[in-house]
Amino acid sequence: MTTLVFDSTPLIHLSKVKILEKVSELKSIKLIPSLVYQEVIIGSEERDDATYLNCLVEKGIFKVVEVKEIIKNLPTVRLSDADIQVLSLTKERKCLAVMDEETGRRVAEQLNIETIGSAGILFALLKQKIITTEEFRTAFNNMVDNGWFCSAALYSYVIEEMERISANKRT
Repeated sequence: MTTLVFDSTPLIHLSKVKILEKVSELKSIKLIPSLVYQEVIIGSEERDDATYLNCLVEKGIFKVVEVKEIIKNLPTVRLSDADIQVLSLTKERKCLAVMDEETGRRVAEQLNIETIGSAGILFALLKQKIITTEEFRTAFNNMVDNGWFCSAALYSYVIEEMERISANKRT
């Protein structure tokens, strides 16, 4: 069973489009480092997406964990302590980091840590037939409308890949 370690940006954006409960259907363990949880929830309890995520944690869909071993000697780039926890926990457990930020993903690559982003989670849900093509399209467009950044090239790639996967599911 795959273990997914979530960073704050995917949690926030997938929460805003109310797709995180579908993530529970992925055959995986879903972990949130304690600093990521604090970053997303503490002080934001009045926001719908924070309340929604907190409910999913209370239901046991996501597990908040303390990170005991922190990676030392990271490349000299600006990473938050929460990002460092994501990378540390992912490296320790030899699993998959769910993060969108380019800097974090570059550092992960240097540390031989595999990453997937918010769009990658949507693709996993689509490929496993947990969501439909229309649910994918709606969630993806709503993420972009709600401030999830992607270039025009990435947007086009995601839509083309979604259509390719959908066409393969029909054949």
